[in-house]
Amino acid sequence: MKRFLLAGGFIGFLLTFVTSLSTSANLNLALRDGMIGCLVLALVSKVFYRQLENAAVAILEREIAAAEKEETRETE
Repeated sequence: MKRFLLAGGFIGFLLTFVTSLSTSANLNLALRDGMIGCLVLALVSKVFYRQLENAAVAILEREIAAAEKEETRETE
């Protein structure tokens, strides 16, 4: 999860910083925008990772339950 958080923050900073500089904004404003973008995209990537993790766990639990059900049918 730390990698997703760091990568999201880095990408968010780069996107907003470069976009802000390309609009010929002041360097101080570009850095502030980059900081805000870093925080926002880091939080979004954290939420995305948790949803991805929950989906993977749900799929694995469903497959385990199906395998156990199949196993009980074979023993009967």
